[in-house]
Amino acid sequence: MEGSFREQYKIVYDYAQELLRSNPGSTVKVSVDDNDGQKTFKRLYVCLKACKDSFVSCRPIIGLDGCFLKGKYGGELLSAMARDGNDQMVPLAYCVVEVENKETWSWFLELLVDDLGGVEVCKGITFMSDQQKVSICITIYITVFIYNLCNIS
Repeated sequence: MEGSFREQYKIVYDYAQELLRSNPGSTVKVSVDDNDGQKTFKRLYVCLKACKDSFVSCRPIIGLDGCFLKGKYGGELLSAMARDGNDQMVPLAYCVVEVENKETWSWFLELLVDDLGGVEVCKGITFMSDQQKVSICITIYITVFIYNLCNIS
């Protein structure tokens, strides 16, 4: 990365467009806050087409996790992973959010479920996380179908 962090955030739309150009069928969502005409980066969601397509050969278990981004502007990286038939990890989607809370997890999970084929496809999937926030969001978001939820403490 060259230049200042502030300048890099200004070209996040260019990054999103390049991802879509080079990976047709992918999903990239950018969310910004508008403060008196000044746009401020808020969130970025990415699910590449190849990752979506590879999920059909994976076990019906999705691991969810988040980690801190240690930099000038901070934030959180949320991710969803699966395992294929050869027991290899398959990244499904990731997003960068301002803070890890119920709202950001709900946003991530809503987009993820849509990318994986919607509620009908996801009703047989086990979502696994080690955090209560994720469990609450899954319970709230996925109440329209039967799901399996493993909570690791």
